Amino acid sequence: MTFGAESVPKRVHRPDIQAFRALAVLSVVIFHLWPNRLTGGFVGVDVFFVISGFLITQHLLRDVAKGTFSVITFWARRIRRLLPASLTVLFFTAIGILLIAPRDLWPTWISEIGSSAAYFENWALANNAVDYLAADNAASPTQHFWSLSVEEQFYFALPILIWLLVISVRRKGFATISKSIIGMLLVIVLASLIAGIYLTYSEPVSSYFFTQVRAWQFGAGALLAAAWSYVPQSRGYKHSSFMIGIVLIISSAFLLDGAMAYPGYLALIPTIGAVLALSSDIEHGTIAKMLAWRPIQFVGDVSYSIYLWHWPLIILLPMVIGNLSTISKAAIIALSFGLAWLSQKYIEQPFINFGRREGAKNYRAITGMAVACGVLLFSS
Repeated sequence: MTFGAESVPKRVHRPDIQAFRALAVLSVVIFHLWPNRLTGGFVGVDVFFVISGFLITQHLLRDVAKGTFSVITFWARRIRRLLPASLTVLFFTAIGILLIAPRDLWPTWISEIGSSAAYFENWALANNAVDYLAADNAASPTQHFWSLSVEEQFYFALPILIWLLVISVRRKGFATISKSIIGMLLVIVLASLIAGIYLTYSEPVSSYFFTQVRAWQFGAGALLAAAWSYVPQSRGYKHSSFMIGIVLIISSAFLLDGAMAYPGYLALIPTIGAVLALSSDIEHGTIAKMLAWRPIQFVGDVSYSIYLWHWPLIILLPMVIGNLSTISKAAIIALSFGLAWLSQKYIEQPFINFGRREGAKNYRAITGMAVACGVLLFSS
């Protein structure tokens, strides 16, 4: 049983999504460098979560539609896409720690490299009750891997849930399968949102990293992809949803701050904004041309690597040069962009291209990266 073509977004490449990625990563980087200027820049992570949920579900549903859906194939694609760059950053971060950081920080920081390699850094930070938004937080160079850990856990669970759902209702027709997936995602979103609001107030520090507190944001993007056929396609809706979505995202970046209870219900603001912006899917006109501007597309293309590289630089460089000045912060941004470009060109893209080759073995990708993660984990 397969899905109809109208059940998933038609466009595979969307320049507007790259623009949203650029906005998200710049928000995070500016927040990390100038937390008093962009007090809510951390919402860029929330935007990333929604985008990831949308794109991954889009890919999964296309595979179901073509009759090529495979959990193992999906995992292998994610491994080739994400792990080479992340493990490279972790490797060089470990070297930086050993060369730069005081010895008394080695045990904790090297241990967190292992947690990050195994993608449970969010739980390690939650267990240590780290306050991510606190201005005086003594952060490790891999603390930002908490969001990547939540993302990987989502990538692990969602295809299994969709596989179980598809095989359980495959004989009942397309309409049943489609409604079942939407229903499942609605349950996930509502349950996670309620849990997130409750835990934000009952466990305000550690709950920031909880997977169950963040799952609804991925689920919101996933729900948009699954219910795409219900999204209005009129020009008026597209422009209205884009403008409202962008206003919600940008206003939350400026108006929210680390003293507020977050994520909780406040996370609805950037999350709804991201969903509205994604649903606009503007293809033509002035807005589309602005979003497709090459510098914006470049930042969106390398946004993953920018996110990976910028934080270790922010943590480790002050140990060499002292407090960061405006010039040194600008240098960190430039260096992050340069390293991101190198990573994207010489690490990310070659692994992605190799995975597209005929005869590429999925189990080799999974086994190889499992071994690499294991080496980092046990050596820490």
